[in-house]
Amino acid sequence: MPVNPVHRLATLALVAALTVGLFPSAQAVIPSVSVKPMTLISHLEKQKMAQGLLVKKDLIYLFGTTAGSENSDGYVQAISAQGEVKWTLALDTGGDDIATAGSFDSYGNIWIAGASAAPVTDNENEATTYNPSSALNPDSITVVPKIPLRADSNFVTAWLVSPKGNLLATYSTNVGRVTLASGISISTTTVSIVGVASTALGSSGFLIQSTRKGIFGKILLIGKRDTEINSLTRSGRNLLLFGSSSETLFGKSRAGTRDGLIATFSSSGKFISMIRSFNANSSRSWQNGTSSFFVGGDAVAGSKIEAVVTKYATTLTPRWSTRYLSAGPAMTLDFLSSHLLFFPSIGPINGVKYWKPTKAQLLSLIVDKNGLLVGAFSFKGATSPIAVAYSRELGAVLLSQGPAGVSVFHALTL
Repeated sequence: MPVNPVHRLATLALVAALTVGLFPSAQAVIPSVSVKPMTLISHLEKQKMAQGLLVKKDLIYLFGTTAGSENSDGYVQAISAQGEVKWTLALDTGGDDIATAGSFDSYGNIWIAGASAAPVTDNENEATTYNPSSALNPDSITVVPKIPLRADSNFVTAWLVSPKGNLLATYSTNVGRVTLASGISISTTTVSIVGVASTALGSSGFLIQSTRKGIFGKILLIGKRDTEINSLTRSGRNLLLFGSSSETLFGKSRAGTRDGLIATFSSSGKFISMIRSFNANSSRSWQNGTSSFFVGGDAVAGSKIEAVVTKYATTLTPRWSTRYLSAGPAMTLDFLSSHLLFFPSIGPINGVKYWKPTKAQLLSLIVDKNGLLVGAFSFKGATSPIAVAYSRELGAVLLSQGPAGVSVFHALTL
């Protein structure tokens, strides 16, 4: 029997009313969290230009570069959760050295990667005798010191340091070009280092590997004029490299002004595959990614900057992605079954109570495996992340830039 239209409308209205009462709207189910303060551990000395950190239990290992009047040296330093310096080790090959990436091996040793210049020899530093006019003034002799020119940092260098601060080994190889290491990963047999290298046309990403005894293979350049590799992680036996490029790579041309890229290489350094972002009207970059394929970076379109995080499946197909108004890229971190992201926030965020920054302020969000907001942390003295790490004892540990300089913070996330 046909249903009376009036009865149908009445029934639909009743169902709608019941539905509203039984099921909250999508907006209502968005969790609401308050921003908790991070704890300051230490403000760092300005002359020690910290580039990164590692965390093991309740110890924090900082690394970076100290600039001197003649040479720069790398360093690694251990501090406690109260900011007490336990030990400091200079990383010096005799020339200019910079330390820019670090990782642990399975024995708890610290590996620091960077770049070095050939040391200046004593002969090059010797003063020379110069007589401007020996014929007219044979007794007027002026000693003019020869000013050494700093050599290019053409050596990729890895330092192996014990947890107690003893230098165990230094390994270097001349790659014939200036490099900046951005990531290092250690397996049972291989040391893998990535970064950016100078080329005749601009810059390229690079991957170089060595044995744990310091026998280096050939440097592999990725791109020729405008490519960078910002970090790497391991996925099983393979390496995942994260970066960006505006040029054609491995047969894949760019989609946007600049594309974020994730490249997969075998443990022997053989290229396997690559995925690129496909935003036609923006510049994209991936800064880092985790072993659970939680990747952070940014998207720039005109004057608009968004921090972007994407959760990938093991096949590198996107599962979900989130964007936030920002002054720079997001960095990511795993802990237990959840994820952390850090970025310089510049606007309110749905679900974060009372968060309305008027200028860039660092914000850390905790999300679950599905991207659902779980918690938030911040500190007014931090504006942008430099490096992040995690331990069960200290929670999330952050190296950040701010008005007071470079500082270390932490937040218990459990």
